[in-house]
Order: sequence, then structure tokens, then C-alpha cells
Amino acid sequence: MRHDASIDPRGYPGFAIRPPGDRDEYYVIVYVEPMTGFEFSLGIDLGANPAAATDPRSLTALQHAAVIPER
Repeated sequence: MRHDASIDPRGYPGFAIRPPGDRDEYYVIVYVEPMTGFEFSLGIDLGANPAAATDPRSLTALQHAAVIPER
């Protein structure tokens, strides 16, 4: 993500997963449309939410929403 110049030629050198920490799975926001004004959301790990971690319905929704883009 830090070097991904597909949208911004500078990439996103400050990209970091938030909150930090080791988890079994990550559900990180890596793309937002429109990007302008929503850059703050890049890197947020939706799976780190304690409510999502204890609610199987939330985890199932995240797993079904997870999309790995083809390169």
C-alpha cells in the first residue's frame, strides 16, 4: 500500500494498520471512493473492533465483504 501508485503517484508512504497489534486476521481499509476527504480511513482494521471480535455475525459480514484485488 505504501508504494501503490495506482491512484496517487506518490503512493501512501504513511500507511499503517490501525490499531496496531497482532491478530489472527486483518480486515483493513485499503481503498475508499471517493478518496478525497476520507484518507483518514486508510489502514483502519475493522476486525480489531472488540464488538466485531465477539459477535460472530460481524466477523461473518467482514469475511464476506473482504475483497482481494487482482493485480
